[in-house]
Amino acid sequence: MNGKKIYRVIETKSYKKSLQTDGNLYLYLPPIQEFVELSPYDPFQGDVEKMKGTKNMYKKRFGDPWKLLFTIDKKDKIVELLKVLLRENAY
Repeated sequence: MNGKKIYRVIETKSYKKSLQTDGNLYLYLPPIQEFVELSPYDPFQGDVEKMKGTKNMYKKRFGDPWKLLFTIDKKDKIVELLKVLLRENAY
């Protein structure tokens, strides 16, 4: 696969809970099954930012108001989805 690494994805309970933001609003995201590493530090394509003060936690903006928080374990090639937040709460 041209030297690109495949990461397994783990959805945490807090991630699944954060998809349902309140009683009426449910954010639909297609299931993320694998991330392909595009550069040594960025398994996503696009706007990815490393969280300050952490070793392996990142945030990615997507859609208009949403942000995804995740960690990357490069040794075991695992991406752990932590939470989806509204952008006003995520910054």
